[in-house]
This record gives sequence, structure tokens and C-alpha cells, in this order.
Amino acid sequence: MRYPLTRLTSKGSRRLGSRIRLAAVSLVVVTALVGCQAITESQSNASEWGDLEITQFRARIEGFDIAAIRNETAQDNQIRTDRQHLERELQIAACMAERGFVYLPVENPGRVSIWDEANWGPGPGTREYAERWGFSVSQHDPWIAQLLANPPTDPNEELLADMSQAERSEWLNAMHGTPQGSPWEAGFDPNLAGCQMAGQAELLGSQTVADFQFFALETEMRRIPEIAARDQRAIQLNVEMGSCLADAGFPGISDHLGIANTLHSEWSLTGGTEPDQSLVSAFTEREISLAVAVFDCEQQVDFWPRREAITRDLEQQFVERNRDELEAWAAHAEAQRTGR
Repeated sequence: MRYPLTRLTSKGSRRLGSRIRLAAVSLVVVTALVGCQAITESQSNASEWGDLEITQFRARIEGFDIAAIRNETAQDNQIRTDRQHLERELQIAACMAERGFVYLPVENPGRVSIWDEANWGPGPGTREYAERWGFSVSQHDPWIAQLLANPPTDPNEELLADMSQAERSEWLNAMHGTPQGSPWEAGFDPNLAGCQMAGQAELLGSQTVADFQFFALETEMRRIPEIAARDQRAIQLNVEMGSCLADAGFPGISDHLGIANTLHSEWSLTGGTEPDQSLVSAFTEREISLAVAVFDCEQQVDFWPRREAITRDLEQQFVERNRDELEAWAAHAEAQRTGR
């Protein structure tokens, strides 16, 4: 289907509204499991996460219900994230319409998908998965195969293809604004970022993007996982993992979390679309052996609980350092939502 109109007339506005409503309906009822992370039903439930002080501050700042999220199923999680994505897409469409352009809401490309254990067997994070699929590089597990068979699409690409170069430039400028760095870098001005920033404050339930009053605090909070990865305790944990993997026959691995990326790079060199089957078999055998070794070593050194404890410790340190500022931020966000 073609969308030749790039500037909106009154009729174009009505047609856009119809498309938005149709897109909204289709996004809500879509049940295809497309996304960037597969989880099992049990993995979707929060436990001690809701008891953390940083979570309680975030709940007040972002306006979410800890109890509801703690008890939600994987399907609930998917519905909630889809709804939030759709809300933002409609905000972008409204912003673009105000500037005289058509924007077609895009289906959520980052949905959390549910691993169908009944039909596919044990999912990621289990030894059985590692023994069957490795890192899902040389052979695609059912979830990745499903993703590749149904890739997310952007209906605006076809719309842009119908535009002249000048029209496309105007559309892109309205959408993306003045080129800047990350929204979480110092100096970023959301007022210059175009319609791509529309809906951010509404989804967060506060004005954290709109006024950046608490920008520095939010930036510091978002960097905690990055800081945790460089913590000396995490480095020592990586050393222990490397030693365990060496004992299992895989020496020289300093950070096992990057193994999948390394394997993907190696796989791309095995022969293209019709690789030598002997090379494929050898690669798959090594991939699975390495995946099993990683799983066993993570269990042996208690990797994930210890890594999580490092992050939790840094989060609590952050709360202790910034308690007054976090309280002010939470109160500000709550006031924004209630209109005070």
C-alpha cells in the first residue's frame, strides 16, 4: 500500500486518524512473539526486587505499581510493554501531525517474548538449553527462528520511499530534530530532539525527560549496571569464571559474557549461505561444549547471584548518597501526575 501524501490536509488528517486507530487495534491484539529477549513464565515474576529502596523510589518516580508488577505473568508483562509502546507511538503521530506530517505507529520491536517450554523444552538459562542449542548461533532455537520469520517492520519506510529528497529531509527533521548525542548525555536538549521524544514524559509518569530537572541524578542511576561491571568484585568474578573455563578446556576467556558475540563473528566466516557441513558440525560441537561449560562454571562460582549482589550493593550506596535528592525527585514526579 502506498501513502503518497506527506503533508496533511484536513482529509489527510482524517485518514491518518483511521490508520492510527487501525494500528492501535492491531498492536493490541497481536500475539506473535517478536522481541529481543525470551523469558520463561517463572522468570517474569519479581521477588525481592520490589523490596529494594531504589525500586520503591523508581515506582514513585515512574508511577508504576510494585505489587502489580510483582504478581504479573509473562503475558501481563508483554501486554503492559506493548501498551506503553503504543501510547508513545500515538504521541509521536500526534506530534508529527501538529507539524504537518504523517507518521504511522510502529509495532513494538522490543517485546519480551515468552519461551514456550511445553513445546520447545527447557529455555535459556538451563543446562538442557545449552546442550541442545548452545548460544543459538549455528542453529537457531525456536524463539529466534520465529523472530527471523516475522521480523518487525516500520510502515514509515514505505511512506518515506514515496517522498522527494526535500520532503524526506523535512520529515526526518521533524521526527529527529537537531542531531545530538544520547538523551542521557550532558547537554542533550529534548526541545531540539524532534517528535521522537514525544510521549517519554507521559510514559514515565513524570516530567523527567521534559524538564531535565533531575537529569544528573537520573544519569547516575542509569549508569549503575555499567559501574557494576567495572567493580573490582565483578572483575574478580570474571577471573574465577576464566579459570573455571580454562579447566574445562577453554582457556583465554576474560569475559564470558561476550562469548556469543565472538561466536557470531566467527560464524559469519564459515562459508555464507552454503557453508561446508563439516565446518558447521565442528563449529556447532564446539559452541555447545562451550555453552555447557559456561553454564556449569556459572553454577560453580555462583556467578549470577554474586553479580546481582554487586549491583544491589551499588544501588543501595546510590540511595544512601542521594536520599534527599531522590525524595525530591519522587515528590516532583508525583505532583506532576496529580497536576499539583
